[in-house]
Amino acid sequence: MIGASYYFAADLFGRPFEPALKRRGRPRHVPTAELRQRVAELHAEGLGQVKIAHAIGITGPTLARHYRIELNSKSQAWRGLIVRERGGN
Repeated sequence: MIGASYYFAADLFGRPFEPALKRRGRPRHVPTAELRQRVAELHAEGLGQVKIAHAIGITGPTLARHYRIELNSKSQAWRGLIVRERGGN
């Protein structure tokens, strides 16, 4: 029997390779300027956190962790900008 310390790493053609050391699970979410703006726009439109998270493809807790400033904003500037762009009052 081969010991537990033995590890054979080869590709399908038999060439040796170094396996990449990866972390388990999904990669960490990295907020970008575009995503921050999108979250602020959706928040200004009146969407809830669950719908905003679904719209940008993350979970609710991830949204709350990374976009706290955009979600706590009480500014009406985004709401006014969106209404003007849509031609409303």
